[in-house]
Amino acid sequence: MATTTTGRTARRSSVARPSNRTTRRSSALRQKSFSVRTDPVLKKQVDIFLESVGMSMSTAINLYLRKIVLEQRIPFEISLPPLDPESRAALLEAEELKKPGVGKVFKTVDELREDLLS
Repeated sequence: MATTTTGRTARRSSVARPSNRTTRRSSALRQKSFSVRTDPVLKKQVDIFLESVGMSMSTAINLYLRKIVLEQRIPFEISLPPLDPESRAALLEAEELKKPGVGKVFKTVDELREDLLS
């Protein structure tokens, strides 16, 4: 038992409390690390830019991850480059051929091969 400044005896609580040492762990001990594979030229370009703005790669990646969580989406548009006219026409033709009664349907590769060779 401990004595208070008033001279009275205080009882210790039987509830286990975490020590200050446990609750004050540095945030680094509570973080997970992971590795990312990327093109070395790209990494060097990013390193140069981040250094110019005074930011580490770790900070930049953490900002990106927090932005994903905050917005519940990838925080930039992801799209394919526009198709050239020839590719667009081929894609439209393939879509047409998928419609019932337009294109041929084969159940096996042998049926397809036989049709191609005839």
